[in-house]
Amino acid sequence: IPQFNIVIAAKPTNAARYAAEELQHHFYLAPGKKVQILRGKKSTLPAFHIGETPLSRRFGVSPDLMSPEHFVIARAGQDIIISGGDDAKATRGNIQSIAGFPLGTLYGVYEFLEYAGCRYFCQS
Repeated sequence: IPQFNIVIAAKPTNAARYAAEELQHHFYLAPGKKVQILRGKKSTLPAFHIGETPLSRRFGVSPDLMSPEHFVIARAGQDIIISGGDDAKATRGNIQSIAGFPLGTLYGVYEFLEYAGCRYFCQS
Protein backbone atom coordinates (compact mmCIF):
# COMPACT_ATOMS: atom_id res chain seq x y z
CA ILE A 1 0.00 0.00 0.00
CA PRO A 2 1.43 3.41 -0.94
CA GLN A 3 2.50 5.36 2.10
CA PHE A 4 2.07 8.80 0.56
CA ASN A 5 -0.52 11.06 -1.06
CA ILE A 6 -0.68 13.59 -3.86
CA VAL A 7 -1.76 17.10 -2.83
CA ILE A 8 -3.20 19.74 -5.18
CA ALA A 9 -4.90 23.08 -4.54
CA ALA A 10 -8.61 23.25 -3.70
CA LYS A 11 -9.09 24.90 -7.12
CA PRO A 12 -6.14 23.61 -9.18
CA THR A 13 -5.40 24.69 -12.70
CA ASN A 14 -6.22 22.14 -15.37
CA ALA A 15 -2.48 21.63 -15.88
CA ALA A 16 -1.88 20.84 -12.19
CA ARG A 17 -4.91 18.54 -12.01
CA TYR A 18 -3.79 16.65 -15.13
CA ALA A 19 -0.21 16.40 -13.81
CA ALA A 20 -1.50 14.95 -10.51
CA GLU A 21 -3.65 12.43 -12.40
CA GLU A 22 -0.67 11.39 -14.53
CA LEU A 23 1.45 10.87 -11.40
CA GLN A 24 -1.39 8.89 -9.78
CA HIS A 25 -1.79 6.74 -12.92
CA HIS A 26 1.91 5.93 -13.18
CA PHE A 27 2.12 5.03 -9.49
CA TYR A 28 -0.86 2.74 -10.06
CA LEU A 29 0.94 1.03 -12.96
CA ALA A 30 4.00 0.26 -10.82
CA PRO A 31 2.71 -1.28 -7.55
CA GLY A 32 -0.94 -1.67 -8.61
CA LYS A 33 -2.23 0.54 -5.79
CA LYS A 34 -4.08 3.81 -6.28
CA VAL A 35 -2.52 6.83 -4.57
CA GLN A 36 -5.06 9.28 -3.17
CA ILE A 37 -5.24 12.83 -4.58
CA LEU A 38 -6.15 15.34 -1.87
CA ARG A 39 -7.72 18.59 -3.13
CA GLY A 40 -7.05 21.50 -0.80
CA LYS A 41 -6.36 19.22 2.16
CA LYS A 42 -3.32 18.53 4.29
CA SER A 43 -1.75 15.11 4.10
CA THR A 44 -0.89 13.19 7.25
CA LEU A 45 1.49 11.09 5.14
CA PRO A 46 4.46 12.23 3.07
CA ALA A 47 3.11 13.77 -0.13
CA PHE A 48 3.81 15.02 -3.62
CA HIS A 49 2.63 18.64 -3.83
CA ILE A 50 1.69 19.31 -7.45
CA GLY A 51 1.33 22.84 -8.80
CA GLU A 52 0.58 25.62 -6.36
CA THR A 53 -0.19 24.35 -2.84
CA PRO A 54 0.24 25.92 0.60
CA LEU A 55 3.58 24.07 0.97
CA SER A 56 4.89 25.24 -2.39
CA ARG A 57 3.87 28.84 -1.60
CA ARG A 58 5.66 28.62 1.76
CA PHE A 59 8.88 27.86 -0.12
CA GLY A 60 8.24 30.54 -2.75
CA VAL A 61 7.46 28.06 -5.52
CA SER A 62 4.52 29.27 -7.59
CA PRO A 63 3.61 28.75 -11.26
CA ASP A 64 2.98 32.50 -11.49
CA LEU A 65 6.63 33.18 -10.68
CA MET A 66 8.15 30.77 -13.20
CA SER A 67 8.87 31.14 -16.86
CA PRO A 68 6.63 29.15 -19.18
CA GLU A 69 7.50 25.45 -19.32
CA HIS A 70 10.14 25.67 -16.57
CA PHE A 71 9.66 23.60 -13.44
CA VAL A 72 11.02 22.92 -9.98
CA ILE A 73 11.33 19.54 -8.27
CA ALA A 74 12.27 20.07 -4.64
CA ARG A 75 12.28 18.10 -1.45
CA ALA A 76 10.76 19.69 1.65
CA GLY A 77 11.26 17.32 4.56
CA GLN A 78 9.40 14.14 3.62
CA ASP A 79 7.42 15.89 0.89
CA ILE A 80 8.24 16.58 -2.74
CA ILE A 81 7.14 19.74 -4.54
CA ILE A 82 6.69 19.62 -8.32
CA SER A 83 5.55 22.91 -9.81
CA GLY A 84 6.16 24.80 -13.01
CA GLY A 85 5.17 27.66 -15.25
CA ASP A 86 1.68 26.82 -16.50
CA ASP A 87 -0.96 28.56 -18.55
CA ALA A 88 -3.95 28.82 -16.18
CA LYS A 89 -6.27 29.07 -19.20
CA ALA A 90 -5.21 25.74 -20.71
CA THR A 91 -8.08 23.30 -21.10
CA ARG A 92 -7.78 19.54 -20.77
CA GLY A 93 -7.93 19.30 -24.59
CA ASN A 94 -5.07 21.79 -24.94
CA ILE A 95 -3.03 19.85 -22.41
CA GLN A 96 -3.48 16.49 -24.11
CA SER A 97 -2.58 17.93 -27.52
CA ILE A 98 0.27 20.06 -26.07
CA ALA A 99 -0.79 22.75 -28.52
CA GLY A 100 1.66 25.47 -27.59
CA PHE A 101 0.52 25.90 -23.99
CA PRO A 102 3.08 26.24 -21.18
CA LEU A 103 2.78 23.09 -19.05
CA GLY A 104 5.76 23.29 -16.71
CA THR A 105 4.10 21.34 -13.88
CA LEU A 106 3.24 18.45 -16.20
CA TYR A 107 6.78 18.45 -17.60
CA GLY A 108 8.11 18.37 -14.03
CA VAL A 109 6.00 15.29 -13.23
CA TYR A 110 7.24 13.55 -16.39
CA GLU A 111 10.85 14.44 -15.51
CA PHE A 112 10.39 13.02 -12.00
CA LEU A 113 8.87 9.81 -13.38
CA GLU A 114 11.74 9.42 -15.84
CA TYR A 115 14.28 9.97 -13.06
CA ALA A 116 12.45 7.31 -11.01
CA GLY A 117 12.91 4.82 -13.86
CA CYS A 118 9.72 5.16 -15.88
CA ARG A 119 10.43 4.81 -19.59
CA TYR A 120 8.27 5.23 -22.67
CA PHE A 121 8.86 3.05 -25.69
CA CYS A 122 7.19 3.09 -29.10
CA GLN A 123 6.49 0.02 -31.20
CA SER A 124 8.50 1.08 -34.24
